[in-house]
Amino acid sequence: MVARSRLLQLALCSVLLTCVGVEPDGCLSSSDPRCVPPSPCAAIAYTCSSGAALAARMERPEQRLPGLDAIATPGDLMLSNGYVRAFFDAPEHPHHLATSGGSLLDFAPVDGTDHLNQVYQITGILPRDGARYTETQLINEPGLAAVVFRGTLDGFPRSRIVTRYELRACDRGLRVRTELHHGGRELTTWFLADAWFWGDRSMTPFAPGRGEGFRHRDLDLVEIDGSWSTFDWMAASSHVGAGDTSYASVACGRPQLEGVHDPTISAAGLPRTVIVPGDGMAFERMIFTGSGNGIAGAAALALDAHARMNGGAVTELRGRLVDPAGNPIGGSETLGSIEVYEPGTSTPDDPATVAPWSQVVPGPDGTFSVRVPSGRSYRLRLHRFGRAHGEAIAVQAVGAVTVLPDIVRPAPSRLTVRVTDAVSMQGVDAELVLIPAEGTAASLEGTVHGFFGQGCAPYLGPPHGASPGCNRALARGGSTDFALPPGSYTVYAHAGLHRTLGRGTVTVAEGASASVDITLRDVAVFPTGSLMGDFHVHGGRSFDTALPDRERVLSFMTSGVDVVIATDHDVCTSYDDTLRALGLSDRVTVIPGSEITGLVPFLVRPGSTVPRTLGHWNFWPLRRDPTEINDGSPYDERQEPGQLFDRMRARVGEQGVIQCNHPVAEMKVGRDEGYLRALGYDPRQAFPMSEDGSGAGMVWRRPGGPTRHRNLDWDTQEAMNGAGVVLNLGYRALWFQMLSQGIIRAATANSDSHSLNTETMGYPRNVVLGSFPRTGFDRDAFNAAVRGGRMVGTNGPFIEATVMGVDGSPRGPGVTPFAPGLGAVLNVEVRAAPWVGVTEVRVVVNGTVARTITGAAIQQPADPYGHEGVLRWRGTIPLSELTGGRDAWVVVEAGMPIPRAADVADEDGYDGYIDHVDGDGDGAIDDTGMLRPPPSDPRYPLDIVAPGSLPFAFTNPFLVDMDGGGWRAPR
Repeated sequence: MVARSRLLQLALCSVLLTCVGVEPDGCLSSSDPRCVPPSPCAAIAYTCSSGAALAARMERPEQRLPGLDAIATPGDLMLSNGYVRAFFDAPEHPHHLATSGGSLLDFAPVDGTDHLNQVYQITGILPRDGARYTETQLINEPGLAAVVFRGTLDGFPRSRIVTRYELRACDRGLRVRTELHHGGRELTTWFLADAWFWGDRSMTPFAPGRGEGFRHRDLDLVEIDGSWSTFDWMAASSHVGAGDTSYASVACGRPQLEGVHDPTISAAGLPRTVIVPGDGMAFERMIFTGSGNGIAGAAALALDAHARMNGGAVTELRGRLVDPAGNPIGGSETLGSIEVYEPGTSTPDDPATVAPWSQVVPGPDGTFSVRVPSGRSYRLRLHRFGRAHGEAIAVQAVGAVTVLPDIVRPAPSRLTVRVTDAVSMQGVDAELVLIPAEGTAASLEGTVHGFFGQGCAPYLGPPHGASPGCNRALARGGSTDFALPPGSYTVYAHAGLHRTLGRGTVTVAEGASASVDITLRDVAVFPTGSLMGDFHVHGGRSFDTALPDRERVLSFMTSGVDVVIATDHDVCTSYDDTLRALGLSDRVTVIPGSEITGLVPFLVRPGSTVPRTLGHWNFWPLRRDPTEINDGSPYDERQEPGQLFDRMRARVGEQGVIQCNHPVAEMKVGRDEGYLRALGYDPRQAFPMSEDGSGAGMVWRRPGGPTRHRNLDWDTQEAMNGAGVVLNLGYRALWFQMLSQGIIRAATANSDSHSLNTETMGYPRNVVLGSFPRTGFDRDAFNAAVRGGRMVGTNGPFIEATVMGVDGSPRGPGVTPFAPGLGAVLNVEVRAAPWVGVTEVRVVVNGTVARTITGAAIQQPADPYGHEGVLRWRGTIPLSELTGGRDAWVVVEAGMPIPRAADVADEDGYDGYIDHVDGDGDGAIDDTGMLRPPPSDPRYPLDIVAPGSLPFAFTNPFLVDMDGGGWRAPR
């Protein structure tokens, strides 16, 4: 019987996929649990005049690599020689997507900057398919050093996995061997591979091959076959500017890797393989890193290694990019990025059939060097400002080196912008937004070789990197100078909602320079003593953010916020050093916090067939401590929110804040971003009021025990997040539903900004009401006001609203019920900078709009770009008219009308969530967001600053106890 079963398994192997047996030279056939895998990639060797390699434990934070992505902490492991340095998290220090430590965490040339999030081992798409390492071994021998990790697959304890990372004295990269043994009883299929976690906005993966390069099939985790490809090697690069780094991987012992690529994650490894019990597989590869813009640094090493191991030859193409006068052009991928490819099969430049081989950015001296397989015909296409520029150049790769004629292009055009205060004539920190002249945007739109940047016209730089990026630039002290494509533009300058919006027009000729001057003026929108805060902000330390600290801090200034909660994903950040270096410590208060971000699906809730993560949560204040994992943001995986609250309340204190972020946001790459949607909450139904066996009822659970936090015990929740109107309508509806059922939480409005271009910093924001001194910031008092809901959320208008209390004092919004005085009225005043559209004021009572003020009653400024016309509406409404004399909650809103919206059925039918709006005002609910309005529309100026935004503000609730007998929820 056993023999027949074995024969059947072998037959299935031959029919289905590839079968791999035991590697005789490894540990797969050994019963020794301490067996050390052999040295990887024996077919390749490097020479140098002298050198040494070292494996050691990290002892001090100062040993970290430079770079915001470097997060190794004392206790982690490191390998180094004279060329590269690598850090690996200890098994007890897990990060990101991996279920344990043992990942390649930080990696860079010895003189370079780390831009890597993580490389870890997987055999499939679920957490159970990932390596779970439990043991570590350091090896130091003459001429080499190694780190060995041992463990099992997370969901298969009968498996055995061991990975050896090795660095020899002269190696330019890491040698890696992973061995995986099947100790179970069932036939299984494994995809043994490295998973590269890019994180969305930081790196662009590249794979050589026809129709590949920077073009990749859409990643579908359910229908993975449609995303699959094979490639000789893979590479990726960062796009920050100064200090960029590239990475690459090539297999040893086989000519190709297999896997998938996506801006979030790549997986590269062996073919999907059927493994019979008792057998195993081994995967050897080299992982390289290189300095400089573009992929060329690491790609050259991977291509060279591939040729040496598989019998090929490599040609180095050398050239220069210059202007007609012979002056060099280069130093940034914005000014010159060269893609090298074999011609297409239909037409030479057909993007679907060309075979890209590499990409290189000329240096400041205009020179470039890129390696390609020898003996082939290639074309070099220059990209400038994110677009192909000029004709492609045909070349033949012959011999060891081919020297190319100079590539001659016009010198880049440049623009100088000066922004000053109209009264003091002093420079103003401002953000600039460039809008092309009508009809020219399509010819100026650019991307990072197809990644990122859609909608960036003109393209001034990588949209998630330093300034200038996308169509934006920061003017420090009111002045900046940058390169741009020739054309005619309107240049807008903004410096916060308490200032006017300035603009100027300019035409820049090819190769010429031009300048424009803009003035701004303060306007009295917000009350004295209030503070503007953005409680959800990301910088370069987030795994999905590439914005340098300098630009992030300057964005605090240009947005006009007073208090910023630094909430990088799973890491604690303070910005202290940058604030001091820029002399801005007294102009903004930064409170360190963290966005605790579930990345390992673990909980199967009722109604779901797959494990889920449970949303994103902000916690503040925290203390940044580089000696701790994640600098003081604890490991958060496989925990329900209540368990997180148990741990984090002790860290942030009773005066701290726990915030539920984007509570009904959608899933992204198999990870739930919104807690209530992850639980399967149906907004068409009332919110469960007990743990009733439904997914949504799980909010009432106390996962840590009967005296611990419920999953519902957060302090605040986002009712606005960024500019997305569709999702913001969902956050608003959820908050209203909870208020009506007596589940009272303060509502916040935050940008969730990740770059200059994505989710504009401070749009929206919170106006925290009170008399806060401009010096001697009282953090506890500020946080108490936030938890108490004493604030207005806004992306433009401000609402000053009060109700007279029974004690004769005016009461503002908040989460504490109060009894109003006899004959009390709701007093409302709406103010906004002239460039912010306000055409409607609404009073919402128990979830229904009870009063609308619109039309001629709303005052409009004569000139949206002037400084007059701040007051839009002032009035009083008897409270009894709104509430009918019954207890109620009241929220005041102001801005522009909420667009018609609907839940449009997809292939799975209706889910109750709004997903389409009438975003262009044509009467049809067929848009997924607000489209850019014409310049005559009052929404237009705000859309320039924060694209997709609808001018909108809301107060927190007035919980009015009309009869003085204690407030009761309406249902």
